[in-house]
Amino acid sequence: MVKPTDSGVLVAQQLCKSFGATRAVRGVDLALKAGEIHAALGENGAGKSTLIKMLAGSLHPDEGSILMESIPVRFLSPRDALRAGISTIYQEVASFNGITVAEQIAVGNWPSRYGIVDPGLMHERARQILGELAPHLSTDQVMGTLSLADRQLVEICAAVDRGTRVLIMDEATASLSAHEANRLYGLARTMADRGCAVAMITHRFEEVMAHADVYTVLRDGELVGAGRISDTSEAELITLMAGSDVEVRVVAERTFGKTRLNVEGLSRQGEFQDISLNVREGEILGLAGLVGAGRTEIGETISGWRNADSGSVTCDGAVLKNGSRRAAAASGVSYLPEDRAMHGLVLAASVAVNLTIEVLGRISVLGFIRRKSERVLARKRIELLSITTRSSSQIASELSGGNQQKVAIGRRLEAHPRVLILDEPTRGVDIRKKHEIHEIIRDLAREGAAIVVISSDFPELALLSDRVEVIFRGAQVGECTAPTDPSKLLEMAMQGNS
Repeated sequence: MVKPTDSGVLVAQQLCKSFGATRAVRGVDLALKAGEIHAALGENGAGKSTLIKMLAGSLHPDEGSILMESIPVRFLSPRDALRAGISTIYQEVASFNGITVAEQIAVGNWPSRYGIVDPGLMHERARQILGELAPHLSTDQVMGTLSLADRQLVEICAAVDRGTRVLIMDEATASLSAHEANRLYGLARTMADRGCAVAMITHRFEEVMAHADVYTVLRDGELVGAGRISDTSEAELITLMAGSDVEVRVVAERTFGKTRLNVEGLSRQGEFQDISLNVREGEILGLAGLVGAGRTEIGETISGWRNADSGSVTCDGAVLKNGSRRAAAASGVSYLPEDRAMHGLVLAASVAVNLTIEVLGRISVLGFIRRKSERVLARKRIELLSITTRSSSQIASELSGGNQQKVAIGRRLEAHPRVLILDEPTRGVDIRKKHEIHEIIRDLAREGAAIVVISSDFPELALLSDRVEVIFRGAQVGECTAPTDPSKLLEMAMQGNS
């Protein structure tokens, strides 16, 4: 293993951080060097996010030191780190939706004359940066009208404007398609070539192998490997992260039954038009497309979260009431939304509450919940899904991302859905948990459910789906049957033809 050195733009030496009795980071060294893209890897709960938050000023280390250009620093807040030249791009962009692109770029670094913000200078400076890094954007566009990918590009432009010396990308591409992610990493490489140090956290190994120069692997809060990407392989990195080879179970053959879900001519003004698809018992249908193509909107409309302007949805021959989540659920159609923190879970509630909230009628008497029945039902689901938790009473927000996703899926399964629509089911999940979630989905299909998987991860769709429908600008542009080529899916999603 290549040991980190004490040289670099930003250096961590023997950092430690504990939360109560849990030691999240234990004596970790890390050196981010100018001109390099450095991948910080590890399963959920390995400590990488805690490490990055200490470097970005969001957390304070209990022990160890941080050096900036060989000078010890202590960040009391993210603002201190920002002033020192450290910019962080997160999965969810903290932008102000009502301001312009030029204003977003200038936030915290306003150009002024005589103490007054100079709008002309602000737009001129933004135009120069956009012209070089994101020429398809204009300075007067409103942030709230941009896609997530473009908002993240604006954040990188803002980092350039601030003279950033360290750029941290914390799961910045988790919600992006491969094409959009490559564009974002292209800007990161441009910054590295100009002398910036770049750190990336991602669970997508294709991004690590394609864009990173060096890596650091954490496991259980400790550094277990470091070196150059050119000297390793994806399999070796997975073994370092997991501590052993990840077992990938052989996918058993499935037979498909009658049509469970049938969608005919579904349309919604400005979002998608004339969508027709069907899913049979035991079948997994993938829904592919770039961010903004209309995939999520289609899933939400099928499951009653949105009203359709025209078209129909049937489950086992029964027509579902338009725009009614309650009617869809009563008919056996369940939807797992993309944003588990906002809609998929009650993070402040226990694991038991989250796992049983869909079936309160089964564990209640005269309106009062029988807590023993709740615990028994929750423990059964925890065991079946191999959810890692201290107990069913643990608060959901304390779980790792992968285990939170398992709880969110388990909550839907408790109602025994006949149709399950999963939007980005493995977003932000490490490689081991991703395999486990895939097996949960396959098991449900083997039991006869019809599954729809919406994902921007084309290799995942190719691996998991029996068929894939590709969406381009709100329209169906083609279908691929297994075995599916991820590059073909990407080509169709980008160009709108088969």
